[in-house]
Amino acid sequence: MLRNRSNPKFFFSVSTIFALLAFTFIHISANTASAVQVTLAWDANSETDLAGYRAFLRQEDQNYNFYNPAWEGIATTCTIFDLDEGTPYYFVVRAYNTSGIESGNSNEVLYDLDLGTRVTANQLVLYAFEEGSGKRVYDVSGFGTPLDLIVEDEAAISWIAGGGLEINSSTVIKSAGAARKVIDAVKASDELTIEAWITPANTTQSGPVRIVTLSKDTGYRNFTLGQQSDAYDVRLRTTYTSDNGTPSLWTSNVVLTNQLTHVVYTRDVFGAIKLYMDGALVASGTEGGDCSVWDNYYALALANELTGDRPWLGTYYMVAIFDRAINQAEVNQNFAAGPGLN
Repeated sequence: MLRNRSNPKFFFSVSTIFALLAFTFIHISANTASAVQVTLAWDANSETDLAGYRAFLRQEDQNYNFYNPAWEGIATTCTIFDLDEGTPYYFVVRAYNTSGIESGNSNEVLYDLDLGTRVTANQLVLYAFEEGSGKRVYDVSGFGTPLDLIVEDEAAISWIAGGGLEINSSTVIKSAGAARKVIDAVKASDELTIEAWITPANTTQSGPVRIVTLSKDTGYRNFTLGQQSDAYDVRLRTTYTSDNGTPSLWTSNVVLTNQLTHVVYTRDVFGAIKLYMDGALVASGTEGGDCSVWDNYYALALANELTGDRPWLGTYYMVAIFDRAINQAEVNQNFAAGPGLN
């Protein structure tokens, strides 16, 4: 017999030509024509009388028609064709046994993507790494005075044709002064999103090594997105956390890979913190207090701590910071858009 506790579970992420997915339990691929196709994948059930699965869809303000599945079969993945671009769709999967008895619903996932378009509302900085040469990484957000970054050691980097910056050896890429437009905006909103398209060079570097950091040294920071071996680790300073932003939120149940990955951290005004990889929520928690304790004089840096002793190796394709917590649908939209500006 199928039991509700064995409902198929699946997660949401988005596959594009830009992403090589290493941790994907449900993904969506979309073409550029007027119709899109959605590919779902889920965890297998273990019952001996399992006969198969049925996938169901609905649109906004509609109910599921459980008499008319969009797909049925024994596989743990399926593709739903000929969906309308720009129309939100919701999906659940049910398992059924040899007697025809169905389980309850899996978790529900939403597809709602404006294909190819990034979410940019309240974006404070954006680095697309399309310069192709030189030591300056331009802030192309269009918000306020550009917060450009300077590569300390040009010999440590390689520019990638079409967009990307590879860090081959220890250096730091930092703003010339305090990142005040980021600091002031986040202190005012008490919300934050850190978004990065990156490929780590390996899964052994630790410290945590700094991917994106707004900090002074190894003991004082406003925030840091880092890598600790095979996990992503985010530290955020609030009135409830330490000057070092601990305790941190980290991907304890998901293994980091050296594949191109979309990493997003959000913190809302109520203290809810979330960490996504390739559109899937992989860690969450609560971090109370507010950001009024942020230091006004910290610089923004990539690939190292400001003191030069937490070097990260890998490739950057995009980094963005927002003064609000983007939601799950917006995370998925930016995942679908990919790392490029075009």
